[in-house]
Amino acid sequence: MASTDAAFLTEVESFLNLLELPPLPVPSDSNNEPVSLKPKDDVSLVTFEGPESPQKVDSVGTTRRVKERTRRKSYRERQLIEREKMVHEIKRLTEEIQRARGQQLYERAWKALAQRQLTARLKVEAEQKQLCQAVFAHGEMMQKVQNFLRTYDCPLMTDFAPQDVIGAACFQQTRIRLMFVNAEIFATFVRELDEAYAKTDLVLTSWGMDSTEANWDAPSEISDSESAFQFKSKITMPFSFKEICHSRWMVSRFYHRQEGREMHDKAAELDNTLAVKFRVKTRLNSGKLATAVQRLVIRRYLETERMVIVWRLFTEGEGVFTGMSSDEAGWCVATPARTARKGTVIRTCVNNKAMLCSDKAGTGPVVNKFKSQLLEWGLENNEEVTNGLKKVLIR
Repeated sequence: MASTDAAFLTEVESFLNLLELPPLPVPSDSNNEPVSLKPKDDVSLVTFEGPESPQKVDSVGTTRRVKERTRRKSYRERQLIEREKMVHEIKRLTEEIQRARGQQLYERAWKALAQRQLTARLKVEAEQKQLCQAVFAHGEMMQKVQNFLRTYDCPLMTDFAPQDVIGAACFQQTRIRLMFVNAEIFATFVRELDEAYAKTDLVLTSWGMDSTEANWDAPSEISDSESAFQFKSKITMPFSFKEICHSRWMVSRFYHRQEGREMHDKAAELDNTLAVKFRVKTRLNSGKLATAVQRLVIRRYLETERMVIVWRLFTEGEGVFTGMSSDEAGWCVATPARTARKGTVIRTCVNNKAMLCSDKAGTGPVVNKFKSQLLEWGLENNEEVTNGLKKVLIR
């Protein structure tokens, strides 16, 4: 029983030492008298009965110091452990910050890419909106013209519908209805030519054709896009300016287009003005014959040492090309060559825009064929005019 009490008191003493309290006296086995726990005012808190009390006080002090050192050692060990934990935590948080920063960089890159794509899409949508507005405006204008023509009993469209047969002998020719029978419409076309003539210098400058220097071997240039093509050429011919003015106007009548050809009488009353209508045709890969009606309004303007020919060529598809049309504007400017040799510089600019003005327009291959055929017909016209000019001048 005494040993059990001693062990209990030892544990209590250790607990009190941790709390920085004075130790309790340990009872001796040889002395069974009770120990007073109440401290006295004139003596130390630790009091031992018997002759061996000073040695036991020294032993308790030594034990306390040992325990204090042990406690400090444990405290330092805990500090080291906590420090290592903090170092590992710092490393972990640093790695997380670096990963977060990397994700932010990726997010910024994707955000910039998405912003560029959004800007491009908005730009395309704005252009599409403008194009739709232009198409609708053109459609409204065409509807007004058709209503106006019906009022005067002169329809725009023809009833021409060629039979899908093999051989040109079975092709039944149908009369092309006149478009220029109304004086007001013809006056509108002439007014448009006057407006185009006023923009001659601007067109030449914007197309890089403002130079009048002679060039004897410069090739022509063609720019072909999805909905339009542009053609420009500059040639120098070894003939006088006067000869060129007369001959160039003569070959502008498109004599190589004779099928369904009709001249407008009103244009004959005006000087240097021509209005003519004719039909052009081509054969598709399927063997079908496709045709189109072309209406040409052309006018010549004579200046001092300069001649300007301006034209508008309207193409209206028929048959498989129904619902497809195009509008062509052209300028031909002739000036004397500033060289010792006799010659004349001829600059030509042509802009042709294809349009789908009806829900009856054909499918993709047919539309592409119509656009390519417009370019082919235009190059054929230019070649015929150039060769005809050479033949007239050489005679």
